[in-house]
Amino acid sequence: GGDGADILYGGDGDDTLYMRGQDRVTGGDGEDDFKTDGWYDTNSVLLKTGNDDFATIEDFSSSGNKSDFLIVEVPSNAAGTFTLATVESPVGSGVYDVQLIKDGSETTVVAKVTNGGADLRVGDNLRIVKI
Repeated sequence: GGDGADILYGGDGDDTLYMRGQDRVTGGDGEDDFKTDGWYDTNSVLLKTGNDDFATIEDFSSSGNKSDFLIVEVPSNAAGTFTLATVESPVGSGVYDVQLIKDGSETTVVAKVTNGGADLRVGDNLRIVKI
C-alpha cells in the first residue's frame, strides 16, 4: 500500500504484498510474502512511530501447505545491529506485535499479526533484509 490506510488482499495464489502505515493486509490462499519498510528517515535514523502506525496482517500462516514470510526491509546504509522480536499483546490474545530493535534498545512496532502470529519464527519466516 501507499500512504494512508489501505486494504490489501492477495487472493488465491502466491503474493508479495508491500505494506506500511495503517494498512490492513490479507494474503489469502497460497504462500505470501508480506514486506514492510519506511522505518527510517533520509539519514537512516530509526523513526519512532505512534502506537498505531503499522500494518496489520490478518492471515499469517506457516503450517500445512502454506508458508508465509514477513520481511522487514531496512536501508543498507543504516548503522547499528538490528533484531526482531514478537510480543503477544495483550498476553493470551493471540495477537502479536512484531518489533524492530536497533542496538538492543531502540524499539518500534513494525507490524501486528491478528491471526497466525504464533507461527512467526525470527530468522525463519520473520526476517530483516537490508535493501
